[in-house]
Amino acid sequence: MMEKSDAPFHISPSFLLEEFGADPHGLLLIPCLAGWVLVYIHCYRNGGIEAFARSSSVHQAHAIIVCALSAISLYHDDDEKFSESIPILFSTSYFVMDFVDCLIRIDGMFLVHAMTALALGCCAYVSGPFRTVRLMSRGYMVEMSNIQLHRWKRTKTRKDFAILVAVFTATRIIYLPAFILREVAGIIGMRTVVFGILLLLQCLQIGWWVKMVDMLLCYKTKVGKMEDTLYSTESAQEKKKL
Repeated sequence: MMEKSDAPFHISPSFLLEEFGADPHGLLLIPCLAGWVLVYIHCYRNGGIEAFARSSSVHQAHAIIVCALSAISLYHDDDEKFSESIPILFSTSYFVMDFVDCLIRIDGMFLVHAMTALALGCCAYVSGPFRTVRLMSRGYMVEMSNIQLHRWKRTKTRKDFAILVAVFTATRIIYLPAFILREVAGIIGMRTVVFGILLLLQCLQIGWWVKMVDMLLCYKTKVGKMEDTLYSTESAQEKKKL
């Protein structure tokens, strides 16, 4: 794997292929990607074009698994025992499918989110300094908020939504910015493409957080009274039909 600190800024498809070939765990991308493709096909066949985006069980499974893999990676902190490639390849393959899904549904906001996640995953995969500090394993811990998000989507209770807001605030509004400034800026500085991608991602999350706080303040306690507008996945195609 490339050890130069500026590795994330000179990525091409051929370079990525070389890195996958040099990584003993690189081939893990193939079964992971194949698995997510099969999940998408299953969702599409059973629920149509919106099924993958609206499947709480699928996205919750990704969040739980990537958090578990990241925790194991951080616990061992040794590629000989557990490679940092494992959580990166698992989650990157998920975001490849998420990116394709957003393109099909013409979902601009989540397309940007998927693109930033893919870019960060690729940069961290080929960067020696990022891998040394297990940057993505630390970053993937913000997915804990998605576990609670999809629990709330099933229950729609105010209690679960309040817990979601608390977890989202702790992981994505407090932990992530501090993590970016402490870990990322310390390695590559602030005037870099990667830092810009992280700022874009943080702007998206602040927008979601503001929406969540507003929803919490006016949340109707009676289940079913409140529309499911958080992280709305309504596609442009659906809107044209209205």
